[in-house]
Amino acid sequence: MVRNSKLGISGARLGISIPLPMIYTMRSVISTRQTELALTSGALFTTEDALKVGLIDDIAADRSDAFAKCEAFLDRFKDIPPVSRGFTKRSIRQKDMEEIAANRQRDTDEFVRAVLNPEAQSSFAAFLGK
Repeated sequence: MVRNSKLGISGARLGISIPLPMIYTMRSVISTRQTELALTSGALFTTEDALKVGLIDDIAADRSDAFAKCEAFLDRFKDIPPVSRGFTKRSIRQKDMEEIAANRQRDTDEFVRAVLNPEAQSSFAAFLGK
């Protein structure tokens, strides 16, 4: 992540609930407690705070430095057989993925209901300056 940026999901500020796949994705990167605080408050992490909580791996000076650091990160896996790496990743994430799949329709319905809520619509309009 480049300096002087912000990263996060501000749905709570707009009055919408965060879909389960987004919750699980964030929780797989940072702690459950940090995920809960961030998502229920609509917090946006500064570059430094994102690094502190483990949401990002590194801070880049600029765009080209960011790409170089991304390539270096990916190079760590070049000698790892993709089959074993893929199996391990799927195994780690399997329970979350099963729960997401089992609740897809319910979560979609809840999200649509939240987005169409008049209070959320007012928040969207204010956010967009309309």
